[in-house]
Amino acid sequence: MAKDHRLNEQPFTCANRRFQTDISKGNPHGENRARGSVFDAPLVQADGHTLWLEYATDSNGGWGRFG
Repeated sequence: MAKDHRLNEQPFTCANRRFQTDISKGNPHGENRARGSVFDAPLVQADGHTLWLEYATDSNGGWGRFG
């Protein structure tokens, strides 16, 4: 089973060793309140799954985007 990487128990957030969703920026993911999405809609939606482009922050305090 995959490890839960949500930040502060927010839905639709992720993190790894270097990057994490920047929930202080962007739009919420659809009906959920978690911010971090670059756009207000997913890039792709199919078969009940979505792909979002998110703002990200790195471990050195920088920022970028990842999907």
